[in-house]
Amino acid sequence: MPYKQLQHHVENTRQHMKMMQRLQQPSTLKPRLPMARIEQLEEYLETLEGEPKRETACEAAQDLADTLRVEVERHKRALAIIARSLKGAVNDPAVCNPQFQEIEDERKRRAELIPLLVGTATALDRWAVECENPPVEPPPIVPKPKPGDDILDKARRELEFASQGKDAVVNHYKDRMSHQPRKAKGAPEEPALITEFDANERKGLEDFANMAHVASAEAHFVMANAMTDFQKNLPGSPGRPLRVQMRRADHADTPDTPFWMYIRSASTAIGWDAYSKFMEDILCSTPTALNDANTIQTRNRVINRPLRLPFPDTDAYRFLKAATEVFLMVNCGVWLPWGSQLPPGPTQDELDYTERRLGMSFVADDVRRHWLGYLTTSDGTPPTLPYLALIRQKLGDQPIVDPSNGDPTTLTTQSLAACSGVIRERLETPCLIELIWSYWHEEGMLVQTMNAISRRFQNIRTPGDRDPLAMIEIDPLRPLNNFLWGYIQDEQHRLTVVRRAYEYDHHYGLSLVGRAVPGVKGADSRKRFLEAFHQLLHLCTIFFKEDDDTTVIADGFPVLNALREVHIILSQGAHNQYGDLPWTARHEMLMQEWLLSRGEMREFLPSRIMVAYPEPWMDRVDAMKQLMGWTDTSVMHFRELGIYGERILLGARFNDWTTVIEPERAANWARFWRPEINSYIHAYRAVAGIDLNERAEATMPSTLLRNRLAAQRVSSR
Repeated sequence: MPYKQLQHHVENTRQHMKMMQRLQQPSTLKPRLPMARIEQLEEYLETLEGEPKRETACEAAQDLADTLRVEVERHKRALAIIARSLKGAVNDPAVCNPQFQEIEDERKRRAELIPLLVGTATALDRWAVECENPPVEPPPIVPKPKPGDDILDKARRELEFASQGKDAVVNHYKDRMSHQPRKAKGAPEEPALITEFDANERKGLEDFANMAHVASAEAHFVMANAMTDFQKNLPGSPGRPLRVQMRRADHADTPDTPFWMYIRSASTAIGWDAYSKFMEDILCSTPTALNDANTIQTRNRVINRPLRLPFPDTDAYRFLKAATEVFLMVNCGVWLPWGSQLPPGPTQDELDYTERRLGMSFVADDVRRHWLGYLTTSDGTPPTLPYLALIRQKLGDQPIVDPSNGDPTTLTTQSLAACSGVIRERLETPCLIELIWSYWHEEGMLVQTMNAISRRFQNIRTPGDRDPLAMIEIDPLRPLNNFLWGYIQDEQHRLTVVRRAYEYDHHYGLSLVGRAVPGVKGADSRKRFLEAFHQLLHLCTIFFKEDDDTTVIADGFPVLNALREVHIILSQGAHNQYGDLPWTARHEMLMQEWLLSRGEMREFLPSRIMVAYPEPWMDRVDAMKQLMGWTDTSVMHFRELGIYGERILLGARFNDWTTVIEPERAANWARFWRPEINSYIHAYRAVAGIDLNERAEATMPSTLLRNRLAAQRVSSR
């Protein structure tokens, strides 16, 4: 029991004992008060803070508790005597009313004293037990006081004490008034008047009111000082330093964000990892081992593909060619299911990537809804991209035809020849392929490596005194031999380097330099593309620096204007062979990558095992470049230029930038493709030696590559 609570019990016992001592009653009724023991216990309690006094105080408390219980029994006997006296006084006419009233008052006081004594004795017992075995309490955590807190706490305590004191006075008044004659039942209660309080009650009310007034004044004084101190030390002044936290400006959501997400997803869908897995399932798995119904259906489609070569013993290569063609048909530009209930829309990885890039959270259902809102439909036109919807308006007099009947893999030349109008498939689901992917892979020596192996397979000697490929001997017992046989037999049906060179010039104004490429004089060359594209990348680097600066709101207008310029140049080159040659070039180069990734190639093209190439065909190309004395720049950089350049240009080509005037859309485009843009700039510096962060260099990449190769050969002599 707390020490203060015990003191309260002892003090109450003392007061009631003194009250009973003042009773003017016969000596037989007067109690023998244990005042000496009470005073002794109080003395012990006052010095209880010293440890030597604790044991003595505990014994005194137990002794007093026993004495109080004896006193309770005496009071009970006294009450019995008083009860008999009262009964006799009622029947004895000699007893006057004042005497009777005194006896009744004593009975009431003794009846009130008994429960008090019992409670005090019980409290003393419990305290004595706790006193012998005091609990160990952890020290309280006292918060560090602030200036003025002690005054405020004192004022709060005084206000509480004044309120309790006022309530005590009012309760005393009510208790006194309860002995007055009762009013008639139902009479309204009148509020108490101050004149009805006695002198002591009025004095108590005045004291408590003055105490509350003083406490309130002290509290107001502390608050006034705090306000004065705050005004003297405003935030930012030397006496009160100002904490400043800065964050990026908020990014506005734009309707074309789902399109950027889909371009990235579509680019991954026709990438090497997806293609390698597809070919593994189609070519290298037995029909009984396939469990996926879609894979079995695709395999049957490859087998039944109407593709025949006019050469014997080319079935393995024919199967490879047909499988690659079906792979591109199935995965190239099929996005409308995003709006249906079949696929769940973008994956969680794509949503997380977009959130990291734009700083906004995205949910699959919201992206799917925004995607359907982004597509344009009007006058019976199927949902299509806004850019293609503008082109459709120019061909409004042409009907929309569907030669494939909704299945793009059944599209044949005969069905197309029988129709006249706008092909629904190419309007709704254009194939998201850029020829720049093929250009950079060709500059990385992918095609040249495969040509060198094909010539050696035909036993054609490499020019020079020493043939570096003399040890290439491919046995006929493994599949690679027959694949290469069919590949060489089908050479007349593949694109020539000259055709690709003219198309590179038509699309991007880019040229190839080499003995196999004559001087290209295209009918319609995009000479300004390289300057516009590099200017776009350079402006993006400036935008990124401003966007990272939390004191600046980055301006997206320069990026928007550069995007509009690149978009116009790209759309001017989207004619003639644009619809088929990029697709065919991708088809052929995917087959070349797959052939180079075969395990047999490692036997005669040894590579550095500890170099972590992201795709297995790449070390073969670097090994061939080492043998033939070609450029020493790794093919990894050329691959990054092809993959990331394709994604950047797809976003510039297929969006309706000519109608956009909001810089936020260009800003979000730059933020979303920031990793691709920075990776492209780094790879271009590694390949061509030009840093686009510093300036927008418009020199032809083939010229820069030729100059670096010449310098490399001079330094190696």
